[in-house]
Amino acid sequence: AQEIASTMAFFDICCCYGDGEPGPLNFTVHRAMPTENPCSLVNTLKDGYADVPVLLGEQQARDVSRAREPKEVVTSPHFVLEDEVKKRTYQVTLEPGEGEGRQLGLAFDLMDPDVCIVSSVHESGLAAAHNNKEGLPSDHRIRPFDRVLAINGAFVAKAHDLQERLQAAGPLVELQLEHPQESEFTIDRQGKKLGIVLAASKASASICVKKLDPEGAMHMMNKADCRQHLKPHDRIVKVNGRDSDRAAMARALAEEVVTMTVCSYYLPGVVYRT
Repeated sequence: AQEIASTMAFFDICCCYGDGEPGPLNFTVHRAMPTENPCSLVNTLKDGYADVPVLLGEQQARDVSRAREPKEVVTSPHFVLEDEVKKRTYQVTLEPGEGEGRQLGLAFDLMDPDVCIVSSVHESGLAAAHNNKEGLPSDHRIRPFDRVLAINGAFVAKAHDLQERLQAAGPLVELQLEHPQESEFTIDRQGKKLGIVLAASKASASICVKKLDPEGAMHMMNKADCRQHLKPHDRIVKVNGRDSDRAAMARALAEEVVTMTVCSYYLPGVVYRT
């Protein structure tokens, strides 16, 4: 547990959800509040959280390991995706039918302000109605860990963009989403520290990668293989067979041999060097 604490950083996680009477979508934003002095991932996840209204995109004083920003922030409603990413993207139109409510039925994980992902799809709401359409291809269903790329044609570059785009949406909401690129690898630390700075929250089923220590085993493996097995903005979703339970995944990261399942996302303009 001591080693886990030395390689973890803790950040707030936000989620947005639609509610309200018929009419334009009404969104409320909440933040999960951690303890004042988090000392380990396990302890933090055991503590209670309280929801309070906040503005998205605020950086906390503890965010000393902020990952690199894209070289250019794309703010145009029109953007171009690389060919390898296009096959993982899909578009969804959410519009209530007659007699249907206005709940979007999605929760968003904004732990990483640069990668806004779906944390859950509610059992009721417009998103669930979309997923239940007869004959809908499986790769057009909204799933947890999918990233929101654009809302009504406007690129979502930051967490605060998500809030603004949803608040500005009319009766019809068009979402462009990206399925993550999922990969699995095994690392043998051979007595070295793993060297990963991570963010975690009770409200998320994944652990967010913030930074790699250049002296750590993970960075050295990336360099030796000339491949980014793990990099900032990735989400760790399984560790040594353990998933969903962040505390169990954190304990597994302290083991000598670690097998991780990771979700990666498209970030234009971000270059990682080994």
